[in-house]
Amino acid sequence: AFGNGAAVNYFNDHVDEGVGWHLPSVIGNGYSLHLEARIPVHSFTVLSNGFFNEDLKANLTEGAVKGLNDVTRRLRRCVRPACLIDLSGLLVSYIAQTRGDGGGRKHIWVKVRVTSAPALFNMVDVRAREASLNSLFIGPISVSTTHDTYLDLNPRRHKEFVEEVERYTRSELVKILRGTYLAALQQTF
Repeated sequence: AFGNGAAVNYFNDHVDEGVGWHLPSVIGNGYSLHLEARIPVHSFTVLSNGFFNEDLKANLTEGAVKGLNDVTRRLRRCVRPACLIDLSGLLVSYIAQTRGDGGGRKHIWVKVRVTSAPALFNMVDVRAREASLNSLFIGPISVSTTHDTYLDLNPRRHKEFVEEVERYTRSELVKILRGTYLAALQQTF
């Protein structure tokens, strides 16, 4: 019955109500995503590339994803039984504990903002009053990274540092989205 305009609008309204009203409530009532989802510590090294610098050892700590309870929105009209949603606006923050940048230890804030994160979900039995979500496909995740100016690296090492932070962030976001976020989304529908 989602073939005509009224039914399509009903499905779009159903999705909007689900992600805009029910999902924040579901997340707030018992999922580890409420306010922020935690990301495990990650250690990596940016190798020295000159006589006057040494290997930079970095630990990303206090990783947190904020916004999972309120950034989800429908991107365009849904086409039975699938709907494209957007997760841009998520904010991931870390404290990078570094050693090797100038010889001392530093604690640097790092923020990774999700600028694009489309996700496609499919619903089972969308004609019934009680539809259920059965899959979530996560598209490419684009991010923008900023950090404390206290981190002083040459351009190549800076690029390596940012690329590793972004790679790890994308990987952890996919785990969260396919895990507890998907469970919350399934409970929503």
